[in-house]
Amino acid sequence: MLSVAVHFAVGSGASLLMFLGFTWLSGARSFSAPFAVLFIGFTCGLLSHFVSPWATPVVLVLYGVASAIEYRNDRIAAKKHASETARQ
Repeated sequence: MLSVAVHFAVGSGASLLMFLGFTWLSGARSFSAPFAVLFIGFTCGLLSHFVSPWATPVVLVLYGVASAIEYRNDRIAAKKHASETARQ
């Protein structure tokens, strides 16, 4: 059971750092509490117990990739919006 707690803590901590990093990069001034942090921590703990301890890095990489894609799409949309408003 200690393994579950360790993987929960690592998953929650790493996902919180990723969330705060991408939030800072996007320039958001305010945001609501991220439910994904607890969900990812819970998922990492359960998967480490029932599947493999290697599930934690896999889950964190998937969350990081999804966050990076979302950040990239936001940047593309912001550039497109800026160019459209500059034409008007």
